[in-house]
Amino acid sequence: MQFKWRKWNRAVHRDLGYIFFALTIVYGLSGIAINHLHDWNPNYIISVDEFQADISSDKSQISKQDVIRVLSELDEEDNYKNHYFPGNEQLKVFIDGGNVIIDLETGTGIVEKIKRRPVFKLFNDLHYNPGKWWTWFSDAYAIALLLIAVSGLFILKGSKGITARGGWLTLLGIVLPIILFYQSGGSFFFRLNIFMQIISFFILYFVSLIISETLGKKSRLGIEWSFFLSMILTPVIAIIPIYLLKKNNS
Repeated sequence: MQFKWRKWNRAVHRDLGYIFFALTIVYGLSGIAINHLHDWNPNYIISVDEFQADISSDKSQISKQDVIRVLSELDEEDNYKNHYFPGNEQLKVFIDGGNVIIDLETGTGIVEKIKRRPVFKLFNDLHYNPGKWWTWFSDAYAIALLLIAVSGLFILKGSKGITARGGWLTLLGIVLPIILFYQSGGSFFFRLNIFMQIISFFILYFVSLIISETLGKKSRLGIEWSFFLSMILTPVIAIIPIYLLKKNNS
């Protein structure tokens, strides 16, 4: 009896995809969040509001009751924890989930509140590996990803499999990260920021997909070669007018 390895390959790919679906969402969302730390705080929502306080400018005349009175105007009196004076002209009040800072000379104050960002805080904690048990679980997930990737190469056979179209896409998936990693100046395409390069890749893919699935089926080239040539020629065609435009403007 012949061993039907493709049947088992599809079963492994399918079942591991189901089992680790949730974990892929966790690592995918938290990965995007952590990649953009310079744009936002993925773990906490920080709000800062200004207000004007009616309080003495002399810190020796300020009591706990005075501080709570100011907090009551902000609906924060029940959240009072402690207060102190960092300097002669400043009052800092600690409240649940934040703090209040008041300039005693002008009466201008700010309320800074911090709260956990829903979903992302939990996902990011898991991404950063919260304990030994998670280490083993994430190791199992990493191995599963390898199996999903390798088995995925052999799901289809023929014109859309690894020996044809799938091979070109696999090669592209290897070359693209290398280009992004080693880019340093050079052509117009390489000077685009990373975000624009990724967007350009997806646009390139879908344009090539449409061309190969429509025109490719009717031409002698066939779907596979139409897809490959589209992936190669589309960026060249797009870059030429941009280059000429930049040259005319310089």
